[in-house]
Amino acid sequence: NGPDGGDGGPTTPPERSAFGLEARPSNKTCIAPARPPATGAVKFERVFQTVNLVQTIALGQPPGDGSRWFAASRTGKITTFPAVSPPAAPTEVADVAALAGRPVETAQEGGFLGFAFHPQFATNGRLYISFTTTDGGGPASEVGYLSMPPGSSTFTSYTKIFGFNRPKFEHNGGGIAFSKDGYLLLGFGDGTNDTYGQRLHTFYSRILRIDVDNPAGGNAYGIPPSNPFKNGTSEEPPEVYATG
Repeated sequence: NGPDGGDGGPTTPPERSAFGLEARPSNKTCIAPARPPATGAVKFERVFQTVNLVQTIALGQPPGDGSRWFAASRTGKITTFPAVSPPAAPTEVADVAALAGRPVETAQEGGFLGFAFHPQFATNGRLYISFTTTDGGGPASEVGYLSMPPGSSTFTSYTKIFGFNRPKFEHNGGGIAFSKDGYLLLGFGDGTNDTYGQRLHTFYSRILRIDVDNPAGGNAYGIPPSNPFKNGTSEEPPEVYATG
């Protein structure tokens, strides 16, 4: 039956969408390569035989420093080990919950969700992080940075940049990375509801882009001048860089 209750389909013409694609674009170049044969030379190989990491959620190296790896667990513990084989056992360099004074909440799909080294990590020692916690007893997302002082081998403090409440500890996203132009990119999932991405003034189903080196407007960050909603609109916060 059609939406009007009859068998003939809708009686009113469809409404044009306010956003999105009206037709599928032609794709003649972005084509996946053929699957390699089962007898091919590609195989998984364990690189660090003596390193045992538990619930690892992120692994990375500081910019320009290939001598060591940093690994973060879902519980918020960050360790490091040398990039040699066989390496020494990992050494803990941060406990996010202890430094932030708030729990790293691992309920459902929550927890420590990602980190990104500042492009100038060698001089400022900042590691930016994204995790879920509790605020007022309810679920919340939080972003901030850990600081490693010059000459130190551990992170000794945490600075919060911003946070917001979530409906649940699910569909969290948690992507965090610096772009080539030095801005911090963030993603927070869809908030468990597929309509959040179409609602106005939310951080869900969006990519945020902020300037952590030039705070402004009473915030711990600035808004890049090339952000599409840099002045804030009735539809999107100024932090939003891409939506969908």
